[in-house]
Parts: sequence; C-alpha cells; structure tokens
Amino acid sequence: MEISGTPGLLWSSGRTLRMKRATGQRWNRERGRIRKAEIVDVRHMMIEVALRRRVK
Repeated sequence: MEISGTPGLLWSSGRTLRMKRATGQRWNRERGRIRKAEIVDVRHMMIEVALRRRVK
C-alpha cells in the first residue's frame, strides 16, 4: 500500500473519525435513558408489521 499520494486524505479521514467518536459518546450519554424504551418500541413495531403482513 502506497501512502505517498494521499497523506492529507488519510489525515482528514482520521480527524473526522475522531470527531464522530467524540460526538457519538456525547450523544450516547444524552440518550442513554431513552435507548431502552426505543429498543422496546422497535420490537413492538416489528411485531405489528409482521402481524399486518400475516393478515394480508
């Protein structure tokens, strides 16, 4: 693998990854309480969709 042509590209992608990780951690901390309820909602929605498809 040659890195001669794209040092800036690699650097910028690494920087964005780090930024995404930082924002993701903050986001998880804010939504930590809501996440469990969201998972339950998704399960209920999937069950509803399955039942509707069965009825049709």
